[in-house]
Amino acid sequence: MSALEATYVEPDVRAAEPGPRLSPELEETILEIAASERALDDLLLRASRLHESHLQHDPRSCLVCFSER
Repeated sequence: MSALEATYVEPDVRAAEPGPRLSPELEETILEIAASERALDDLLLRASRLHESHLQHDPRSCLVCFSER
């Protein structure tokens, strides 16, 4: 073990000063973006499962086939 490893002390997060707060508008926007990203992930996952199952699969309207072009 080196001297650096022996002397390093983990910061105590309980004693840390709180940082600046986000404005309510910015916080709301971030939450909307996160919800949109989750919805997009769900859509792409469903498209991928549909593509793999070949059920109701039309390569012209399949998101997976479209992205592979």
